[in-house]
Amino acid sequence: MMTTHDSQLHRLLDDAFSGIAVTPDTQDLKEEFRSSLIARVAELTAQGVPDAEAARRAIDELGDVRAAALETAQAQGTAREEVDIVALALANKVKPKPAFVLRTVALSILIACGLAGFVIGLFSVTPNQAAALAAIGMLTVALPIGLLVFDSLGQETTSNYPMPRRRAALFGASVGTILAGLVLFAAFIHNANRVWVPLAAVLLVVCGVLAVTYAGVTQTNRHKPWTKAAEASLQFQNKWEDKPEDAARYGLYSGALWLLAIGAFVALTLTVGFAWSWIAFLVAIIVQMIMTARMLFRN
Repeated sequence: MMTTHDSQLHRLLDDAFSGIAVTPDTQDLKEEFRSSLIARVAELTAQGVPDAEAARRAIDELGDVRAAALETAQAQGTAREEVDIVALALANKVKPKPAFVLRTVALSILIACGLAGFVIGLFSVTPNQAAALAAIGMLTVALPIGLLVFDSLGQETTSNYPMPRRRAALFGASVGTILAGLVLFAAFIHNANRVWVPLAAVLLVVCGVLAVTYAGVTQTNRHKPWTKAAEASLQFQNKWEDKPEDAARYGLYSGALWLLAIGAFVALTLTVGFAWSWIAFLVAIIVQMIMTARMLFRN
């Protein structure tokens, strides 16, 4: 589990070594700094110093990390060296942990079985069985998919550090909430006597969309140094990283679009029927693709 001070230390080292070619010597120096910082933080926390304060003090005591990194790179003549992306990717390749693979396989089997059972149940369920079908869908589809999202985002990849557990949990809970709302709506779609059910389903979906939008808009960069060096060498420009206000605007637009689509879906289902209500989502997908293209590729 990555703690707050671990995340601070990672980002300090990323910033210090940004733009410097990744060589065995610079990588060894970085790992040496990392070990020193972690050891010092452990000493301070053992003395009762809070995590955040311990991380700050350890960083201050270490001195100018950037200067030492540049000195090492300049001594090798690699401060402006171009990066071999393939070699770096292979050198930094991260293999999935066996426990994560087992959890993923188990959850995937549960999701497949639960989804199959839920879909079959939709065609044979009676109004009195709708609550049981909704519970089955939430426990075997919505919950496992939410857990799978949470577990996946918390894993280290070749190019990214693991997402902090709280933020990964927020993404997982958001996805699970959206799916729970859709499951609830589908289970009671033929039960017109319970008007509160579609309203509760819409509320769940809306809350989930707002939560996942917030998590996405406030997401910070988790790229590893070698990935940043590769991007710099290719002169890759990510407009949303360069202009965070555009990323925030895109997230708000997307949230508003899908809230409108969900409202239209419910309204059409209750008025003209399910045979036409799905068109609301089709229109939303088309609008989302056009909006994404315009925001990413406009001059």
